[in-house]
Amino acid sequence: MRIAMVTAAYLDVGVGGVESHVYEVSRQLRLRGHDPIVFRTSSGAARLRPPADVPLVVLRPGRLPSPYQRSPVTEVARRILNGFQAVGQADRVVGTTPDVVHFHDLCEALPMALWLRRRLPAAQVWTNHLGEFLALARYPAGRTVTRLLTAPYRLGIGPSSELARQDACRPPMRFISNGYDPARFYPVSPACRASLRAGFGLDPDQFVVLVPRRWAPTKGVLHFAHAVRRWVPSGRTATVLFAGSGTDRYAAYQEEVRRALAGAAVEVRTLGAVATADMPALYQVTDLTVVPSLKEATSLSAIESLGCGVPVLGTRVGGLLDLGDACGDCLTLVRPGDPDALLGGLSMFFRPEYRWDGERAAQIAAEIEKRFSWASVAESVERVYLEAMA
Repeated sequence: MRIAMVTAAYLDVGVGGVESHVYEVSRQLRLRGHDPIVFRTSSGAARLRPPADVPLVVLRPGRLPSPYQRSPVTEVARRILNGFQAVGQADRVVGTTPDVVHFHDLCEALPMALWLRRRLPAAQVWTNHLGEFLALARYPAGRTVTRLLTAPYRLGIGPSSELARQDACRPPMRFISNGYDPARFYPVSPACRASLRAGFGLDPDQFVVLVPRRWAPTKGVLHFAHAVRRWVPSGRTATVLFAGSGTDRYAAYQEEVRRALAGAAVEVRTLGAVATADMPALYQVTDLTVVPSLKEATSLSAIESLGCGVPVLGTRVGGLLDLGDACGDCLTLVRPGDPDALLGGLSMFFRPEYRWDGERAAQIAAEIEKRFSWASVAESVERVYLEAMA
């Protein structure tokens, strides 16, 4: 079948959970014999080289500015207005004659979804990745808004039970977890790990913490930065790697994070956006991955880290709770937005009994591979497409 993936976030402009989800599902659908095309609706030229195995069309509408301080109401309105600007390029989606149009935004997708519904017989499907949905769905009036925003779609997909809640969505919702690629994310031998560490300028015995998060308020990076500033490990040197892109939209927030990290007792490296192809090596040199989010679907970063045999310190939110049910003691969850709780988690994993061990890493990875893979996610998405087309 021909599939139009419509998203504001893709791997040519940033690296994050939505971007990776859209690419990986598209890639697996192509391997299953389908013909997906990604349509990016956000403005701006590419900053990264996207993978070549999935076709990409950049619609490039205009964009309205968004200040760091904003209310949920004004943000919803701004995103819907941005979506109306994207409608001017929607003929390019029509020209591909898709059987399914799969949207990955909430507010911005609505104008194009309504416009395409009148011009295409294609089934419309929506995946709910989004923090603004969770903010709105907390209130009865907000759930009325989310039901209106999701009205065009025949079926919806939620990557966590929280994002698949039926009382806040008009279409029937299906829970499909995020996944990972075991052929790329896997534990390495001690010798390979030492070699990779040398390439990053890291000592074999150094304790390495990876934070694969965009510097945006919902990602909780500022709270973890406050924890890092107060962390004074002893007995081993420690390094914290921040891997994630920032945007002008959150410039003030990013400056807060930098100020919080100033004067930390441990080495801090900010790597910025890291290409998808380079992420496995980062996990493979890491002792602990931290996902300090305030809102989260089934975290790609957590699954990929566990696939590499690296334990995760996360927060008790959204899909991380679903993941915790499946992952046992290799995933520890603490209160969201709490630097003290994050500091306690760091201190726990720094203890000698949690020192990296190749055999333990292989055990963690084996358990994760049984439950999560992009191939199985794409198979489930394919079933949703067929149900929507029926």
